[in-house]
Amino acid sequence: RDSIEQALEVDPANAQAKAYLASLSYAAMTSWPGEARAVAYAMSLEPGDPVFNADASTFLRGLGRPAKAVRYAEYAAIRDPLSARFQRTLMLSHFSAGNFDEALEANRRMREITGGFGGLWYRGMTQLLAGDSTAALAAFDEWAAGNGDDNRYAIHGRTLVHLVRGEQAEFEQGFEQLQGIEDNEWLVAMVYTLAGQADEAIRTIDKMIDPPRNFGPPDMNASPIFSRLSDHPRWEELLRKRGTHPEQIAEIPVDDYFPGPGLPPTVPVEAP
Repeated sequence: RDSIEQALEVDPANAQAKAYLASLSYAAMTSWPGEARAVAYAMSLEPGDPVFNADASTFLRGLGRPAKAVRYAEYAAIRDPLSARFQRTLMLSHFSAGNFDEALEANRRMREITGGFGGLWYRGMTQLLAGDSTAALAAFDEWAAGNGDDNRYAIHGRTLVHLVRGEQAEFEQGFEQLQGIEDNEWLVAMVYTLAGQADEAIRTIDKMIDPPRNFGPPDMNASPIFSRLSDHPRWEELLRKRGTHPEQIAEIPVDDYFPGPGLPPTVPVEAP
């Protein structure tokens, strides 16, 4: 905060400093309406800034608006095509929207920019959901080769490959290993979901949701995986606990705050 305030002393019109200060205020509020206001405030200051548009994409994805998230991510990536961060944001928004070909292309561009660093787990997951378990396994193996200290994502990915291939013994062995790793509920919940064990998936997600410290899976409202739980009797209960039930979202003026990429809010937005 001190650094940001010093930047504002030097340049009171510094839009990024104002936006970051608003984000700090949001962090103290830890609520979806608070985040919406902070992100919208940034867009009101400098609607053409690709960083602010990427932030809007991330927020919209978390709120369950993947199609609109894609538009904001595309805007940011077009304006700075050499930004690995913006390609990652675009990849995640396409993944949440179920646009697997586009997600893989954004993943390729991101890894090209970074010299092959990052994105392997998401590449593998995207390929797996697109039906290519061979390519997915190769991505997870590559992850394992480069991340010897923490292989939970490789274990998770390989476990799912065994699942979709019907290799039951290998699946059970991998899943047991995955469950033995601490702070791993998100990955465990994915396995339960894709294995058709909806009750266990719901119970695992429920343990993860503890506002304002933890809101559960980051893409819970827009996920090609967790969307398979939407018919479960407890699904709406978890959305309410997380603060992203449709009735709760309806209280946030999302379309007024985010009318389109590169555009300011259509309503006044004060700093949080």
